[in-house]
Amino acid sequence: MADRSKKDAIVLYAAPGIGHVVSMVELGKLILSHFSNRFSITILLTTGRLD
Repeated sequence: MADRSKKDAIVLYAAPGIGHVVSMVELGKLILSHFSNRFSITILLTTGRLD
């Protein structure tokens, strides 16, 4: 029997310095409002470039 408690994961990545973090959060909320029983959302944030 399949484990129905597991959800597929969606990772949203906002590129550093562009300022789209709020948009990524809103997109994640929109996805969850329609598919909360199927997906989990992770928003990946980075601190900047590595030289």
